[in-house]
Amino acid sequence: MRHQFKAGDLALIVGTLTAYETLGRTVELIEYLGDDRVIFLEAGGWVDNVEENRIWLVRLTEGQYTDKRGVTTSEGPCREQFLMPLRGDFEPEQQKAKEAEPCA
Repeated sequence: MRHQFKAGDLALIVGTLTAYETLGRTVELIEYLGDDRVIFLEAGGWVDNVEENRIWLVRLTEGQYTDKRGVTTSEGPCREQFLMPLRGDFEPEQQKAKEAEPCA
């Protein structure tokens, strides 16, 4: 399922490959980083995005976590598939449009 995220949206982290202490925490989406094979981060480092997932830079709304480099931070990359939107609307745009069509 693909959501129509935009910068500034709030989301819940529902999956991770490495940052287990972020599971179930709320984040703000800062910037869409893309879906390239390798994504370089302004803060240093990179995302080895073998599967070419959609990647967002996110910031915890409270607290910090320790990333895989051992750095304590509140920001980091996150796969879009590991984010659940926290705005009142949880359905993708296509599903809403389909339901809005009149029955014939």
